[in-house]
Parts: sequence; structure tokens; C-alpha cells
Amino acid sequence: MLEHGTTAKRSDLAREAALAAAVRRFSQQSYDQVGLRQVAADASLDVARVHRLFGSKEALFAACVRRAFGGWNWTSTDGRSLAQEIAQDLLVEREAPEGDPLQMLVRSVSDPHAGPILRAWCEESFLEPVARILRSGGRPVSEAEVAERVALVAACCFGTAVMRKVMAVPALAKADASALSRRIEHLLSCPLVIEEAPHSSPEILEPAS
Repeated sequence: MLEHGTTAKRSDLAREAALAAAVRRFSQQSYDQVGLRQVAADASLDVARVHRLFGSKEALFAACVRRAFGGWNWTSTDGRSLAQEIAQDLLVEREAPEGDPLQMLVRSVSDPHAGPILRAWCEESFLEPVARILRSGGRPVSEAEVAERVALVAACCFGTAVMRKVMAVPALAKADASALSRRIEHLLSCPLVIEEAPHSSPEILEPAS
């Protein structure tokens, strides 16, 4: 039992070392430029060990995406409060000692192997949680409209993050955080707040002449 526990712990340590090394690599180079041998060397592991731990480069990249981006623990139950929560969360400064997830995104999103992995993560971790909140409140809307609204939210969030943190556009990178948060919240409210459909006025019939 002790030997089994020691082996499992070593495997966990090896996995952590490989993941940390891979996140750094994918943050600095595009998907096609990173190989398992490079990751193994950075982590001081044998390449066969890395392959056994993850099975493939695609699986390793998927694990890196989940590790680097994580997820969101939103507590909001309606679109209006969610807009405020996302806007505030978007401007939180986070430490990224292993690598920058946004750099990982922009370097590899166009790759035919990495792109679908990033899209699957986005759908699972961002689009679907937001869609669930939209479906639960306001007037009933079609799934097509929900998908469109959620995609607009994602476009606003990821576009803002890239322009602010990667491109360092001064208007966003140097903006007052409180004022910027309010403006982002206002933008997000449009797709997130589903207003009740206006009631049509009863038709007024003109008296017959």
C-alpha cells in the first residue's frame, strides 16, 4: 500500500511538472512549435513518461488550457447581476507564474488542432454556464437567440482582455478600473438582460361611416 501511494505521488508530481512546463511553452510559442520532447526536457522528464501521462500532444494542450484559464465561479442568477459580476471579474489582476493564458490563446487559436480544443473549453466553461443563466430568467427566447447573445458576451470579454492585456491598447490598459468596469457592464447588459416583450396596444377600430 505504501509503495502504491508513493508511486501515485510521483506520478502526480511528474504530471504537475509537465503541465507547468507545457503552459510556459504554449504561452511563448504556437501550438505547432511545441513538441513533447521540449516539454519533457523543461520538466526534467523522459518524453515517454510525458506521453504516458497525457497520451497525446492534443490531450496535453487541453489539460494546459483547463489549468491556465480555469473557470468562473459566478454566483449571479440573472443577466443584470451577471453583467456586473463578469465586468468586475474581467479586470481582476491575476498572477500567472507558469504562463499567460491569453498569450496561449492568441498564439494557437488559429491552429487546426489547438483551435477546436480552445473552442470546446470556451463552450464548456464560458458559453454554456452563461446560457443556463439566460434560460432561467426573463421572457422565453429561442436557443438560437440565447447562443447569439452568449457569443456576443464572449466576444466582448475576450476582445477586451486581448486588447487590454496582450495588445496593451492605452485606452483600455491605462483606463480607470472602476469607470472601465461600469462601461463593460453597460455593454454586457445588452445581450445579458432579456427584457419582457412589450405588450401591443389594442387595435382601435374607427366607427363605420
